[in-house]
Amino acid sequence: MSRYKTITIVAAVPTFGYALGHFTTTAMLSGEANSLLFLRNTVGLVVGSGILWASMSVWAGRVAGPRLWRSILAGTVIIFAMLAIHYAFGLLIGVFDDQIFSSNALWMYGSFISGPTFGLIGGLSHKFPWLLLIVPLGLIAEPFVINSIPARVFSPGPPSGPAGSPAPSSSHSALSLPFICGKLSSNLKPQVPMTGPAMK
Repeated sequence: MSRYKTITIVAAVPTFGYALGHFTTTAMLSGEANSLLFLRNTVGLVVGSGILWASMSVWAGRVAGPRLWRSILAGTVIIFAMLAIHYAFGLLIGVFDDQIFSSNALWMYGSFISGPTFGLIGGLSHKFPWLLLIVPLGLIAEPFVINSIPARVFSPGPPSGPAGSPAPSSSHSALSLPFICGKLSSNLKPQVPMTGPAMK
């Protein structure tokens, strides 16, 4: 059970951290806290990274393996739970509005595509360890593929690019295997409208 406890704790970091990263102060909006803004958005780029969220399904699939049905189930459950808790927590603390679930239904439904896919990869990694390379390769490629390399100056507001593109208008298509090494890595992260107190 300790291995499941570990992955739960690790998954909680992007789940809650990404929601907290949507807070915006008046000083950030007025340009009086650029250093804080830079730090907030940089952290947002990390905890909102698509491949980071995808890796949770891969890890869960590997932990639940080598039985593939368990890997598929674990990969699906963890990403769906992360998304649901992320949105609910953001709604609770006031950074998301009451339309958060309906406006991001694509990501909830998409978890039933991406979750089994990445969970299966984790399960198969017992037999084909090289499949785990998808995580480090994705981490390296994602900033270049989706043009999210942090600049020194961020515009006011919640994290942009891979960590905070509003949904659904700027969201990518579906969360599916063809985008694994590039576009897909950005698809898996939750895309949320920024409607918190200081974000309108």
